Amino acid sequence: MMAPIVCVERGRDAMLTGVRRVDAQRARARAALKLAFARIGRSPDEAHTNADGAPVALAGWHWSQSHTRDSAAAVVSTEPVGIDVEPIELRRAVQLPNVVSAAEHRVLGQIDALLFTRLWTAKESVLKRAGVGLAELSDCRVVSVCDATRMRLTHRGVEHRVEQSIGHGFVVSVSADFAPDAELDWTWSA
Repeated sequence: MMAPIVCVERGRDAMLTGVRRVDAQRARARAALKLAFARIGRSPDEAHTNADGAPVALAGWHWSQSHTRDSAAAVVSTEPVGIDVEPIELRRAVQLPNVVSAAEHRVLGQIDALLFTRLWTAKESVLKRAGVGLAELSDCRVVSVCDATRMRLTHRGVEHRVEQSIGHGFVVSVSADFAPDAELDWTWSA
């Protein structure tokens, strides 16, 4: 079972700017990662990244973390995994044509703030899992929206299932090789 950790601290970043804001977000991500690693009896101090900044597996445990304004998320898994968290908002609306293809528009229909955030975090989780980040955003496409908490995407010709949780004004997406009946044990800390 995978147990993603999501830490929300509303208003915590409001007075911070620049480096201070990023440092606060990174600290929150490290705290979430510490909780995720504690569940397997390990320390995140043992976790490292490669030269590109992608997480390196630790004794068979893969990990991923994400941070944004007022929130952070982390997950540890026995399989390659990616996680992303974002506030629900129609951010980067001007970039919508670069994020959503015509074929995806046909699958998705009208895109509101919630659906855009679900789409964005789903793509980021798949790309983080692959260790490539946003460099391959245009190669990551939504195939279907299964329900309010699941999507299917393709990347590099492979279909990926993404599990999502929505709470406190945020969407969190996790991409991994889930068993068909897998359930995630989401922990939200507010």
